[in-house]
Amino acid sequence: MLNDKFEVVNEATLTVNSDGVGQLALESNDTTVVDGDKLGIITFSAPSEASGTDAILVGGSIWAEADDTFSASNNDTDIVFATGSTAAAAEVMRLDSSGQLGINCTDAGTLLEVRGDAAAAGVCTLSTAELTVVDGDKLGQLNFQAPLTTAGTDSILVAAAIWAEANATFSASVNTTDIVFAVGKSEAAAEKMRLSADGNLGIGVTAFGTSGTNVIGITADGTVPSSSPAGMVQIFADDSSGGSANATLAIRTEETVATEVLAGDSSLNIWVNGTEYHWILRAV
Repeated sequence: MLNDKFEVVNEATLTVNSDGVGQLALESNDTTVVDGDKLGIITFSAPSEASGTDAILVGGSIWAEADDTFSASNNDTDIVFATGSTAAAAEVMRLDSSGQLGINCTDAGTLLEVRGDAAAAGVCTLSTAELTVVDGDKLGQLNFQAPLTTAGTDSILVAAAIWAEANATFSASVNTTDIVFAVGKSEAAAEKMRLSADGNLGIGVTAFGTSGTNVIGITADGTVPSSSPAGMVQIFADDSSGGSANATLAIRTEETVATEVLAGDSSLNIWVNGTEYHWILRAV
């Protein structure tokens, strides 16, 4: 039922398809469609608004636009979304013929591209509608997954994730937040590394001691590497010699390991290509 006005430019048809569903077709009568031609447009406006001027301009529109010259084997088409801001509606978002969505750009290079204006960065915000944020709440999360793999089971689980996690109850003066990195290994992605609000980086750990800032913490529950690839120095924590309560700092260069339990005045022995060096560590 049309209660007000139905306006047609070029050609439009209202039909009911074989499933009994109403269908509106907007069509162009152009016999030679080239890149940039519009095939159909839906506009939104308030032409009777008493304020006039900007108020009666088209406030929003959606149109289908040819993305190439049409032929017997080509009908590449984009869907364009336009909105008005103290002006007639202008393009702000485009879904191109390959399924790539560009926000503030017409030439998205990936499935989703958010482009900032000149001298400004494109920003994508992940937020929560939670009214009372407490320690452990997630503010936003990115998941990496292959949900259609035919192997199923572990292969379709979330393989990696990055999320922002509140590290305290939020208040007018508190928004303490950690960034958490999770990866999977025959399981759904689980936390493996954390960058805290105090600048602490934890590999396999989430606590850094009282008032710790800019600290690197490494769990001693890992597996000691059996070798070091050429050109690499490995630093890891090992509790195999000092016990679980006394993690040992270990440095491996190529095929040699140097370890020392660091307590009081001591030296850290390091072997590099067969030559022994000592770091003298003195308690203060």
